[in-house]
Amino acid sequence: MFKKSIVIKQFLLYMATISFCVILMGGMLSVIYTTHYMSETKQELIEQGEKIAGAINKAYNTGNINNLAYEMQVLEDYMGAGVLLVNKEGVIVLASPGMDSSLLGHVLAYDELVKGIQEGNVVSLETGSSSIFGTPMLIVGYPLSEGQLSGIFMCRSMPEIKVSLNEMYRAGVFCLLLAFLLTALVSLVTSRKMTEPLMDMNRAAKEIAGGNFEKRVEIKSDDEMGQLAESFNHMAESLENIEKSRRAFIANVSHDLRSPLTSIQGFLTAMLDGTIPPEKQERYLRIVLEESQRLSRLAEGIVDMSRAQDSKIVLEETDFDLNEIIRENCAVLEPQMEEKGMRIEVSFAAKETMVHA
Repeated sequence: MFKKSIVIKQFLLYMATISFCVILMGGMLSVIYTTHYMSETKQELIEQGEKIAGAINKAYNTGNINNLAYEMQVLEDYMGAGVLLVNKEGVIVLASPGMDSSLLGHVLAYDELVKGIQEGNVVSLETGSSSIFGTPMLIVGYPLSEGQLSGIFMCRSMPEIKVSLNEMYRAGVFCLLLAFLLTALVSLVTSRKMTEPLMDMNRAAKEIAGGNFEKRVEIKSDDEMGQLAESFNHMAESLENIEKSRRAFIANVSHDLRSPLTSIQGFLTAMLDGTIPPEKQERYLRIVLEESQRLSRLAEGIVDMSRAQDSKIVLEETDFDLNEIIRENCAVLEPQMEEKGMRIEVSFAAKETMVHA
């Protein structure tokens, strides 16, 4: 029953669609977050490099070089990035306190960075784990134009950047998960709401199948579901009318069959117990024969009615004497009237009353 429920099927369809959208959105946001965050980080490092370059140029102009170490330490604390200064030959001549002091006096091993700043360009590079720093680094170089220095390099650890990214990812995953749960709840409620009319019609159909033809479903909307509910009620009303017609038909057939059977039984009983003398038995035997023929005609009539429902019957019109039918019925009812002590008198307006039917 659980697997066949239309609510579950619709809910699972919603959840599959939502899951696909969430996964797709999560992947896209991940790429966007990473690209945007790396771009922002590079831009911040470039801006800070520009400030340090200004401070270096100012220090050379004023001769106050001692403040460079302080400026570099402030940048390192603020940005979480190490700072390297290289001369025209690409040799590291100054490093911020957080950088490995053993780098001093070594040539920066990335020719594309050194060549880029020597040409006056702002450059950037993501190094691998086998770099001279011992860990992957994001390096941004900014050119200098004063003294023997050719450029300043800001170095930020990629693992630290990934830690910041992971925090963003966790926040994004939490938001997506919360949105997923809320959407799942809304989908479940929506699925139940949309399938509730179908469930009502299913329960009503079972009651109608059990014989309760008065059962109807409530029409709650004007959409396709409402139209379906209205059609269902029309069907139920038609079935109720058919059932009423069937019961009336059975009652009428029972009555029509009971009359000739009662007459036949009455005449035969009267003959057997001697109530009808032998000289009159022929007359009543003819009545019994006519009543048995009438039963046959009733049976054929039932078959004809069945054909009429299928529009396969052809009516046979004829002329007959209505007075004769009345006389025959009076004769048939004679045993029942005698049993009740009743007597019937018939008066006709004419000898024959011909009708066409």
